Amino acid sequence: AYSELVDFIGRAGMVETLGADALEAIISGAFAGSNMPDIQTHALVQGTDILFELSAPYLDPEQDLKELGKCSELRDGILAKLVSYALYIKQQAPHNATVDLALERLENATNLALVACGTLQELLGFEPSSRLGTPPIFTEDVSDMFGMVVQGADLIGLLANPRLQVPNGTSDYVADFWNYLSRYPFPGFSDYKDSQLYNFDQNSYVVTHIPYIVTGYQRHQIYVSDAPWLFSYLRENFYAAMENFEHDLLAEFVDNLRQYGCTEENDVQTRDG
Repeated sequence: AYSELVDFIGRAGMVETLGADALEAIISGAFAGSNMPDIQTHALVQGTDILFELSAPYLDPEQDLKELGKCSELRDGILAKLVSYALYIKQQAPHNATVDLALERLENATNLALVACGTLQELLGFEPSSRLGTPPIFTEDVSDMFGMVVQGADLIGLLANPRLQVPNGTSDYVADFWNYLSRYPFPGFSDYKDSQLYNFDQNSYVVTHIPYIVTGYQRHQIYVSDAPWLFSYLRENFYAAMENFEHDLLAEFVDNLRQYGCTEENDVQTRDG
């Protein structure tokens, strides 16, 4: 499956079309391939090439980074992901002077963007207390919640780099958001009627992205004690995702279980998936 993914993303123009999704898909082979050194090595090599392609505007020595270092590049663009993946590649791959330079340029652009944002509120694009200050109420439109989850994972990536000047309160916000998620009433499969299965799928995509906030897109393991409610959701809705013939969603469930340390050898659901 990974080789098919490599071939697909290697097609002409595919990186430009997919953007950061291309980098995330390939580099996941490095995150998850610790027991498969060939895949891990290939993921780092191809991931580096994709990083350079996506980062081209930031790496152009004639480009004034002040023109690119805008708050919107972090809030609405892919700069946060690029700088985080660049740091990961530098830490995991053999030394590469071009990667060092790319990381430096991306860090400089990120810091300029952070200065342009000025405050956590501007970086987020909303007032944190307006969303987290009231008891969570489920809504069928999960787009805002999904965006907050992905943004939370990106913020952790920024916080992990000591050379980035994140706004005051960023770490507290992520902690408050994690606590908010633990109280959010995500409905399970049994709460939906047959005509609402699409809503179950979309809701589950949000839930299965939540672990990335603490795992950094599979870079670190998550433990049941980190979020017992999340593990329970996966267990209770796993076979519903399988029987609903949503292969992408099922893959998300399996990926989540693997992040908990489940394998085909020690876990029935992971093996069934």
